[in-house]
Amino acid sequence: MRAFQRHALILLAFQVMASALEDSPEKTNGFLLFLRQHFIPDYVPLEDVDCNHLMSGSILTTGKCKKANTYIVSFPDLLQAVCNSKGKPYNNLRKSLDRFDLITCTLEEDIAEELCNYKLRRFSDSIVVGCDRYGYPVHLEESYFQTAMEKEAKASRTWYNYFL
Repeated sequence: MRAFQRHALILLAFQVMASALEDSPEKTNGFLLFLRQHFIPDYVPLEDVDCNHLMSGSILTTGKCKKANTYIVSFPDLLQAVCNSKGKPYNNLRKSLDRFDLITCTLEEDIAEELCNYKLRRFSDSIVVGCDRYGYPVHLEESYFQTAMEKEAKASRTWYNYFL
């Protein structure tokens, strides 16, 4: 799929999300920002996801390459449900009861400030979010995934060493 078509699909997704949110802008501004930073619509083919495109086309890169960002492949209503019936308390945040398909874009090399190259990692896990007083997710706790990835890497090194 061409970059223009991808851009059009993502733009269409945001228009659908905005029209689907019936609450006032005061209640949904934080959620819309959360979606812009961490959301990929479930109907976008994952083979068409390009981290370099996602990271450069977002508000996340402002003059410097961001080291990493995680995207949730889902629907807005399923993300919102984590703040309510589909989530449980996790410290002062909410942890999803269900797993989500996730994509993490990680900076591979920082050639120049305007040339960022990202590698893509797909995985499935629970998400941990901060919710606002209206019941919308407004923060994704990415350190939750980093800890899980570190444990996974350590476990794979342990198994590797076991067979040496």
